[in-house]
Amino acid sequence: MSAELEALDAIKLDWVHGLEDVWRDSPVHVDGVHVEPRRRILAALERLGDGKPPGIVVQGQAGTGKTHLLGWVRQQVEKRGGYFFLIGPVSGDAFAESVVSAMLTDLFRTVDGETQVRRFLLALCAQFLVPAELATAVVGDRPLEPPHLKDLVVAFFDYDGALARECQRTLSLSR
Repeated sequence: MSAELEALDAIKLDWVHGLEDVWRDSPVHVDGVHVEPRRRILAALERLGDGKPPGIVVQGQAGTGKTHLLGWVRQQVEKRGGYFFLIGPVSGDAFAESVVSAMLTDLFRTVDGETQVRRFLLALCAQFLVPAELATAVVGDRPLEPPHLKDLVVAFFDYDGALARECQRTLSLSR
């Protein structure tokens, strides 16, 4: 094989990011890139306590680092105890369906050895002050039985009766 072909054979193009790379921590990051967008994103994340989770639209030409930036956003959201959902390109009337689909898919993504849904359910159980035995059933470490669901609903009512009443229709489906 000629030296030119060997050189071409040695080239690795796997550094190009695909959407799945958002879910893996990047081995490299340059703080001087995307400074203004990162500043605005951090400001939006700092306002998470106001009950309005930010939606972040990222657009730009191919190769400008959008996927890397989204991976960085995911890390920042997780660092703050939040949940990250990646909604791909959406056209026309499919926005709501795309959001639901992304949330259902991404809740079951494993990040740092744990799914987002497991993290959510553990946090919910801690918030509701449920016993450890109930929490292990809720997160799937042991079989979930109908009495567990009843106990979780009761814990929800104990935690915030008004909110539980607002969710009554959904909660009645779980009994």
